[in-house]
Amino acid sequence: MVLDAKTILKNSVGQLLDSRPDISRLNLSRQMHVADGTLGRIQYGNGNPTVDTIEAIARFFRLQPWQLLIEDFDRDAPPQVISPEHTPDGLTEDERELIRVLRILREPERSYLFKQAKNYMESMEGRHETADKSQLVERNGTNDRPASEEHPLWGTW
Repeated sequence: MVLDAKTILKNSVGQLLDSRPDISRLNLSRQMHVADGTLGRIQYGNGNPTVDTIEAIARFFRLQPWQLLIEDFDRDAPPQVISPEHTPDGLTEDERELIRVLRILREPERSYLFKQAKNYMESMEGRHETADKSQLVERNGTNDRPASEEHPLWGTW
């Protein structure tokens, strides 16, 4: 059965209001800058809120307005948009490939790879304050390899 928007909004807003038992609806409405009567009508499924009202409620709870209009809303796990490059588990294809490779590797290669990754991340601390550490690439001469280090099976990088 498909629920109408008012019922979905009622359920979503109801969960959010229930998550704040420490404060009255009147005080919440004041903090949201939404009239208490309007909030009450939404809570009981009788309201016809404006987009501005939905935005104010969402903003207060640090959500996007569209999230309040998703059926089966869960305040503990609000709906998220997954970009096309991400799989349903939230990983990119590159991340999934990295996991696949790690599962194939055995000792001592796995330990060596982890050690190198940790050393690399530590060496990058503070160098790129605004960069995402997962996207950093250190240039070493004319290639993208880490600094030379002897490995018992692979030799020098």
